[in-house]
Amino acid sequence: LLVMVGSEDSTLREQVIAMIGRDFSIASPSAEQVAKTLNMSVSTLRRRLLDEATTYQKIKDECRRESSINYMNSPELSINNVAGIMGFDEPSAFFRSFKRWTGMTPGEYRQSSDYSTNLARH
Repeated sequence: LLVMVGSEDSTLREQVIAMIGRDFSIASPSAEQVAKTLNMSVSTLRRRLLDEATTYQKIKDECRRESSINYMNSPELSINNVAGIMGFDEPSAFFRSFKRWTGMTPGEYRQSSDYSTNLARH
């Protein structure tokens, strides 16, 4: 796990994103694990993230949302495959989360212009 800890041009939020990563089939590090890796207490981590107008949970949710959309842009993966990769035990839970994040179900997303545009880029 290569993280530029303490690098001056990297925000704490960016460092946390780098540690969470994109693989949600394994459990994300806890706020405690992240704080320890960054050599700070959890309360310091939370306070410094608040200074950047965010929270650990918000960052984790953003990473999961972005990764979900990224995987949904791979037509070779079924929606159920994406749900599994993203660490959802039940596809229905993934469907609910995806709809909350994007305003559409995974199936609607794959029929949308957003999906077509992303396919054209690859």
